[in-house]
Amino acid sequence: MRRIAPLLLCILALAAAPPSRAAPSRAPTRPTALEQRLQAIVVKSRGVWGISVRHIERHESVGIRENERFPMASVFKVPILVELYHQVLQGKIALDERVAWKDPERYFGSGVLQAMQPGLNPTIHDLATLMIIVSDNAATDQL
Repeated sequence: MRRIAPLLLCILALAAAPPSRAAPSRAPTRPTALEQRLQAIVVKSRGVWGISVRHIERHESVGIRENERFPMASVFKVPILVELYHQVLQGKIALDERVAWKDPERYFGSGVLQAMQPGLNPTIHDLATLMIIVSDNAATDQL
């Protein structure tokens, strides 16, 4: 986590920065200062990074190896969480709603939920917490 914290801070700084006063163009531009900051972080870390950041309002984008394919691992859980909270805001789902845990042998992968006995009734909030904090695949499937 300590290795990715500076990268996340750069991405959050881009999202929080005030909009550019320049007239927006249709084609995304590349903010070289941000790209250089990302490169400086990536060069200090181990591994191969693929990064793609786009500021929709400013029509800016930056990326490092953004056109290469990378295994997604559990990255897909983030949009699931976003959609979950979107539906909560729309009143379609309640975080305190309980879901019956019926068939643990049906699930595989990481996490703790599959080790729990049938009859457990976690809340939607519990499942979301397990999905994000311990990357629980069974909780993700339940959601």
